[in-house]
Amino acid sequence: RDSVVAAFAVCVVVGASIAMEQSASILAARHGIAEIVVGALVLAAVTSLPNAVAAVYLAARGRGAATLSIAMNSNAINVAVGLLVPAIVVGLGAPSGQTTLVAVWYLGLTTFALAGAYLSSGLGRRYGALIICAYLVFAGLVLASAR
Repeated sequence: RDSVVAAFAVCVVVGASIAMEQSASILAARHGIAEIVVGALVLAAVTSLPNAVAAVYLAARGRGAATLSIAMNSNAINVAVGLLVPAIVVGLGAPSGQTTLVAVWYLGLTTFALAGAYLSSGLGRRYGALIICAYLVFAGLVLASAR
């Protein structure tokens, strides 16, 4: 019984994800918003919200290891399922400057966060603020590249 419920839940999540991506792409095309902005900023933020809320909840309760774990696992799953599986199925086109920008910043921000957590035995508010500032720079570069 549990496996049937789990399979159904996976189908619902996949179906909802497809509908969300298609809706966002249609709205972006209709309003002249670049695909890179929709994918790298809008959809990435929306799909990360549940994990971000859980991470804030855990961090507020002093559960640093759980906070880092939920943040890293969410990113790893998003990259594996959202990028690698489709790449295996349909292949990837030639990389553009925009996709390279996103990939390099993704890797850089992840490395920065993990290095900070390791070297400081945790992430304090200052380091968290640096990560947020770095993300804002990334978002600005994505927006600038979309013009």
